[in-house]
Amino acid sequence: MSEIIIREYIPEDREAVEKCSFELQQDEWIREPHYWGRPEEIVSPYIDYVLKEVSKSDGRIFVAEKDGIVVGFIVTMISQKEDSPAISLEKFGYVMDLAVLREYQGKGFGKALMLKAEDYVREKGLEWMHLDVTKGNPAHDFYLKSGYRGKSIRLEKNLFSHSQEH
Repeated sequence: MSEIIIREYIPEDREAVEKCSFELQQDEWIREPHYWGRPEEIVSPYIDYVLKEVSKSDGRIFVAEKDGIVVGFIVTMISQKEDSPAISLEKFGYVMDLAVLREYQGKGFGKALMLKAEDYVREKGLEWMHLDVTKGNPAHDFYLKSGYRGKSIRLEKNLFSHSQEH
């Protein structure tokens, strides 16, 4: 068995990253089609957006490679505090995306990517890493096992729904 290689993204990785992103977006769209765009329509523009945001935020994209094939990626941003005077945390790391191809999940690639992203943020002198995960995403358990804890819960309500629960 070959070892897991984690390295920084290069432009030649784009097609493989889009494939990983497609699977991630497909899973999200299946869970919440009212919120997420159709994967076949959004993946390429989304990767353009991610690349732009990473360059603006001193972030990084790292890829996981096995036998010369990119099987996953993580997008790590360095985020600035919100404009609220109530928040004191100035900067923190943020995981924008973490995706591993379905056939490689559960084999340590996600963990290796997360550790690399955390090392990057730590090297920047930052103490905190944040991420968001949608309800029902199987990665939720992975994040809990990796030491992440709930900080907030986003609630939503369909204002045009005929059934109103109280």
